Amino acid sequence: VKETLTTNGARDIMPNMTTRTKTPKQTCEPAATIIREVGGPRVAAEIAGVATIQAYRWMWSEGDGGTGGYIPARRAQKLFDWARVNGKDLPAELFFGRVA
Repeated sequence: VKETLTTNGARDIMPNMTTRTKTPKQTCEPAATIIREVGGPRVAAEIAGVATIQAYRWMWSEGDGGTGGYIPARRAQKLFDWARVNGKDLPAELFFGRVA
């Protein structure tokens, strides 16, 4: 907070007007790789049937309001099916963890 004097001598408290830049959120795996390979968050959201912000949240850490790289199984299945049909070479383990 910056305190200044107005023209009539009264004290005026103004917020500091310095610019802040947001630090980008770190991305979490495996969601970041899956989303990148299908064409980005907007495309992934469309395929999965969710809002674009949800695809971003899959890539964010839990501390940043995300899922820590986890894509819910129902949405992961849609992305996996799309990847197979569209010739993306993404292993099932990437979507569903270790497959027996």
